[in-house]
Amino acid sequence: MKKIIFLLLLCFFTVHSNQNIKTTYTFSPDPIDVIIPCHAKDKRTLDLVIKGIKENGKNIRRIIIISAQPLSELAEWVPEDIFPFSKKDLINAIAKENKELIKKVSKSSRIGWIYQQLLKLYSPFVIENISPNVLALDADTVFLNPVEFMNEKSEPYFNVGTEHHRPYFEHAAKLLDHPFTITKLFPRHSGICHHMLLQKPVLEDLFEKIEEKSGMAAWKTLCFHVNLAHLRGSCMSEYEIYFNFIMSRTDQAKIRKLKWANAAYRSHTISRYKNHGYHYVSCHAYIKR
Repeated sequence: MKKIIFLLLLCFFTVHSNQNIKTTYTFSPDPIDVIIPCHAKDKRTLDLVIKGIKENGKNIRRIIIISAQPLSELAEWVPEDIFPFSKKDLINAIAKENKELIKKVSKSSRIGWIYQQLLKLYSPFVIENISPNVLALDADTVFLNPVEFMNEKSEPYFNVGTEHHRPYFEHAAKLLDHPFTITKLFPRHSGICHHMLLQKPVLEDLFEKIEEKSGMAAWKTLCFHVNLAHLRGSCMSEYEIYFNFIMSRTDQAKIRKLKWANAAYRSHTISRYKNHGYHYVSCHAYIKR
């Protein structure tokens, strides 16, 4: 009996100690390429977003719009159809190939929202000659004052928010045994702040862990675990997944808080935020004033 208890305790402490082992990634010193997935409905802010990151982002090289058709002459364009999945593929994966569910899922307005999340995560693997340091930027987020996204060692800087949406963590907990729980890993911080530096070594590690557990491609696994009860609302977050993964996986990731706000799209409002020292503002369509 004592021997069995000893072995169980040894197994327990081995598992938990392995979870606490930190990884050291080999980051590239390459300049940052910016990707902005965009739908035609977001075109109203797109040129401002491009100009903002050009003027205020440090060490920026390319700026790339990912969309169904060209939406701006101020940046490169990459068509959505070069990616290894389509919206139809996502629908089939979410519905688990069930014909009746496919009809239901197809009617959801959130498929496009899920689609743009996966475009961000897969950009470092799909876009030709892209940097291993990729800044994913929402198409309504305008940078107003100078910002750095990594230090002299190419280690990433993360801004943070405060929201906690339980379905995000219920979804993420199905992808990996660790670090996700239904509660926040970092109770005071959220990874959702409308931009994020995605680095290829971290994504490779994340995808490998997801695929080892599921036996499916990472994009398909992310869709497979979407809860249909949450499909009309917010059912998954690429930002929370990546942020919590890297923050638990390595000590190389650094939190540095920026001054930012969610606001209505008004030119005088944006100018006011800039003059008050805000680093950026996100001009969401749902905010009317």
